[in-house]
Amino acid sequence: MMKPMHTLPALIRGALAAMAALLAFAAIAPAAAQPAAQPAAPLNPQQARITDSAIRADQGFIASQLERARVLNESGIQPFSAYHYAKAVHWLEFAYDEYEMKNRSGVIEAALAEGTRLLAAMELKQADLPMDTPLIAGATRVRADLWSAAEKFKADTNGFRCSGGDVARMEVQLVWAGYIQHDMGWRSAKPYLQAAERYYRDALAAAETCPLLADGKRAIDDAALAKLPPAKQIEILADRVHFAYDRAVIAVATAPVLDRIASVLRANPALSVTIEGHADERGGDNYNLRLSQRRADAVRAYLAAAGVERARMKTVAYGKSRPEVKASDIEGYAVNRRVVIVPSATSDLRLEPQRDDLQIEKRRGKQ
Repeated sequence: MMKPMHTLPALIRGALAAMAALLAFAAIAPAAAQPAAQPAAPLNPQQARITDSAIRADQGFIASQLERARVLNESGIQPFSAYHYAKAVHWLEFAYDEYEMKNRSGVIEAALAEGTRLLAAMELKQADLPMDTPLIAGATRVRADLWSAAEKFKADTNGFRCSGGDVARMEVQLVWAGYIQHDMGWRSAKPYLQAAERYYRDALAAAETCPLLADGKRAIDDAALAKLPPAKQIEILADRVHFAYDRAVIAVATAPVLDRIASVLRANPALSVTIEGHADERGGDNYNLRLSQRRADAVRAYLAAAGVERARMKTVAYGKSRPEVKASDIEGYAVNRRVVIVPSATSDLRLEPQRDDLQIEKRRGKQ
């Protein structure tokens, strides 16, 4: 099993929401990819991380940076790539999860520094953000094949617009695996490598379904839409798409639904949307929260690749907290694994909760 991810305690998240605006633009000096920058504020010294107050303060600071990332994601500060944003968040999750696992080594500061450095650069709208991913805290370079695959993804101008987030997560996960292997041995690193392989498969699927830069079908769809009377152009909007179990990949059956949504949004540039990610009821709260965020991010990346401005789309993750149906079977779970598109105005829209792309798990045979 993959090492469990720990959710931010509810009390910490609530308390930090008020201070997020102050922290969102904290002064952090940008730095080159190596050496790593320093965190915006120091954590307690390693030897002091034994009291409840010190631990709460450290967790609170790391949590504030994750909240800072959320604020940035919704701020409309553009452009920044899905690759750099996902990398910043995964570095911060790396730091938070290692702290929760009682790791008191310098890897936490190093991962935190990488994440906050990228956040600062995006807040300042810096161009030409680094595309490399440094090894930190003595991490061993593991799985040369996956590092090579990452470079190939980046060279694919079209597909990388959709796969960039998963490529970034894969790279940080490889660093994480390399750190665990250096610190605890290759057996302990195996679950982390399995997670990196999963991100690789997701990136591969995202690149394969990504809309083409010069998409003839897009022109055909837009031309057909333009022939309709104005009242009909935005009358129907499919308001959701669905995902396979434990995946955040745009399926082949889902791509045409998103193409139609993109066509409607391109035809109505004043319309903005909130993209809500959801998971089914199985699994832990924190894992499902992150999974539903990746699903929302995947939909936004696809729509952006299809010509919808990223600034018109914000994402929010609900995990398993808002199921559409009370599920007790694979059909119900498939309905709940969804991303919902919520437009800013619905006076001229008829929202259509389509289910043509439901991805139902295979039934297990009797053992």
